[in-house]
Amino acid sequence: MADTIVAPTLFQRSWNTSAKSLVGLQLSLPGRVFVTRATTASADALPAAEVVITSNSSALLDLISVHVVNSTFTPTIQNWKMQVGPADPVLKLSVRDPSSRVEGSLLVHILLSGPVRSVSTSAQTILGEGTLLSNHQTEAIDIAAYGNENVWIESGEPIALKGVTLNAYGSGNIQFTAPSLTLSKTLDLNVFGIGSVVMEAAEAAVGSIESTVGGQGSIFVHGKYAVADMASHILGSGSINYYPSGTCGKSKVDIIGVGNINAGSWVCQRAHASVLGSGKAIVQVADALDVSGIGRGHIEYFNATPASLPGGKTGILAGPKVEVAVANTFQAFAPLPTPRREAIFVSVGPANSGWFQPSSVSSNMNAVASHPEMLAGLCALALLSVLVAVVRRRQPQRYRYSSIS
Repeated sequence: MADTIVAPTLFQRSWNTSAKSLVGLQLSLPGRVFVTRATTASADALPAAEVVITSNSSALLDLISVHVVNSTFTPTIQNWKMQVGPADPVLKLSVRDPSSRVEGSLLVHILLSGPVRSVSTSAQTILGEGTLLSNHQTEAIDIAAYGNENVWIESGEPIALKGVTLNAYGSGNIQFTAPSLTLSKTLDLNVFGIGSVVMEAAEAAVGSIESTVGGQGSIFVHGKYAVADMASHILGSGSINYYPSGTCGKSKVDIIGVGNINAGSWVCQRAHASVLGSGKAIVQVADALDVSGIGRGHIEYFNATPASLPGGKTGILAGPKVEVAVANTFQAFAPLPTPRREAIFVSVGPANSGWFQPSSVSSNMNAVASHPEMLAGLCALALLSVLVAVVRRRQPQRYRYSSIS
């Protein structure tokens, strides 16, 4: 660790890890974090990570700790839903509780010598080219965002992996863009809260895709996709959007509440749609469309009429209304511009006064509802996780939001 004073009133602290490789990053701190990859020919001789933190407050720098840990000794790795083994090395940045509130600017730069496969973050995070595994067909990557900040993942190279998991907990957004995406297994997209997840690939061939929204959040799957199986689940008033084109073998749609699943841009051979409440699903089906549910929901089929349609139900337990879609409607996302490599304001308080206040820089996706009180949103996440498990039985155990250690 080394300290540097940068004129006129900036302080800088740097760390070099002794580890030769890393599997993941756990960023349990506020502020803005840029993660980049060393591109020199001597990258193999570099430490696994070099960390440089800049602030106008030396007191704020004193609160930040940097360690290489694993889940054998640090259970918060599992609480933050990191898909790493018990002995896998993870670079953890965290903030200690101060005795009084500390404020200042904060910018973190992490230089990696090699890619990682798991990232959990509560900071505004920019994952640069080559920082994540991108061409390893026996490995999967997972990204989890907690709180109210955004995550950018931009790849100029094709992605070819076993699977990709993107989890947004709270009101933040994850935006992943790549020229092409090839997955032998699953693209797993999850939003719990009022945030959003965007997966954008011009061309994609995926074994299966599973999208889950618990709350008011949104999922956007943008590009031309070829998928064997797709499943879409909503509990609440969120939305899931697939566009502009795609194909799938079979599709499963579940809505509990007033949410919307807009899958009319994808042509599927078979589909089963279930609506409990007044939600709405738009599908495009070539062969058989099966329907179940209770309430005043709507299931609309776009373009051609499916070869097999369910018979209508009447009475007090009548299911959702099945009808032709007048138009193929969906919500589109507005890309968030990548932020500059500049510090942002943060405020860190004692444990009994809250963790940290939101930074002065915030962004929103289109079609994302206005933010309610953060406390109420976080309290609802635990309940949503339990209820969504009923809808999505194949989902592995999920963990509640966990404060930094």
